[in-house]
Amino acid sequence: MEGVLDSCLYNANKYVLSICIPTFSRAEDLSQTLSGIIEQDGFADDIEIVVVDNASTDDTAKVVSRYSGRNSNIKYVQNDHNIGPDRNILKAALSGSGKYVKLLNDNKLLKDGVITHWRDIYASSSEAVIFNYPNAMNLPQWSSKVYTVDQFLRNVSYYITWLGGISFKREAIQDLTLSDLKDDSFLIQTEMLLKLLCKYGEGRVIYSDWFSETRIPKRSGYNYFEVFANNFVVLLDEIELKGFVTHSTKQTIKSELLRDHTFPFIIQSLLHHENNSQKRDGALYYLLKNFSTCLELYLFPLWVIRRAATKILKYLIPKAHF
Repeated sequence: MEGVLDSCLYNANKYVLSICIPTFSRAEDLSQTLSGIIEQDGFADDIEIVVVDNASTDDTAKVVSRYSGRNSNIKYVQNDHNIGPDRNILKAALSGSGKYVKLLNDNKLLKDGVITHWRDIYASSSEAVIFNYPNAMNLPQWSSKVYTVDQFLRNVSYYITWLGGISFKREAIQDLTLSDLKDDSFLIQTEMLLKLLCKYGEGRVIYSDWFSETRIPKRSGYNYFEVFANNFVVLLDEIELKGFVTHSTKQTIKSELLRDHTFPFIIQSLLHHENNSQKRDGALYYLLKNFSTCLELYLFPLWVIRRAATKILKYLIPKAHF
């Protein structure tokens, strides 16, 4: 990670929370995201926004300047050249100076009241890792629970790959050995989360429906199967070997990843006639190598038939519930 730390100095906590946004050439989306934060009633001098620009080729610098000129708690870090997505995410995490560093995608629009809730939660928390999870468990909005490593992963599952859910206590980030992090996995945020979870033994999960996307972004130019069907599984294997997660929990996460993420991705790619072979090189190899013990892999044809039948029935009987 040589060079990433050059301009990332740790300062005394002036802010309760640093919202750190790594970005690359999404000026329009970024503008809406920044506006959605700044216009909230809860946005005040104890909340910091940090935008780390990976040498964008559009109007990103002008967009940020428009907001930072009116708000002294907005910091803009611009790379001289593109350092890759993983290094840029790491640089964003290291650039925050608040008690907590909250990573945020550059295309997320926060719902009303989110900043106020975040201030209250982060000000009163002490865990090294906090994850903002969509409220999918019928729990009260903004409820939170502290889990052991295995419980954390069983509850959050493959969502731990999601940049926008992840927060770190800034002091805890200093405990990471940066040279040990993989900067070519497209999952550096997940590796950081897992290392800190294992080091501290617990993490907090916040349950809330807190955002909407400004628009559905085009998938970045990575190989989906290499990242999710291999790199992610490697991270799970590593912490299982160290005894932090049970084999049962790891298998559950892999099964959920297949059923709820990988299969829909395959169908979406087929429906949209995505022919970029580089994004699926090694697909069958990674699936057989890492998911051969998952029953869901062999039930994929049945899954497709069921989804297709459901859509057909919904078309034929619009008011029915399936």
